[in-house]
Amino acid sequence: SHSLDGRIIVGDGSESQPYILVWRLTDDGLAGPWKLCRHDGGWSEQRRHVHPRIGPDGRSVLFTSDQGGFPRIYQVELPEDVERLPRLE
Repeated sequence: SHSLDGRIIVGDGSESQPYILVWRLTDDGLAGPWKLCRHDGGWSEQRRHVHPRIGPDGRSVLFTSDQGGFPRIYQVELPEDVERLPRLE
């Protein structure tokens, strides 16, 4: 998992839930997780692992995925209202 300031946290899910997940820190603790996108990244070795990171401006998430056979870097916009994303059930 990763966070720039502790308010928004991103993680890479699990093999059975291959999603970039988002949590928001609230006064009551962590809210979420919500599914930002499906990454379909591999879990077999570190260089292929997803390792999501929030971009320096806090507006996007960068991650690695080998869904096409080779590890590549992807970027997806991080909405301000993460609560509108689908919840992980």
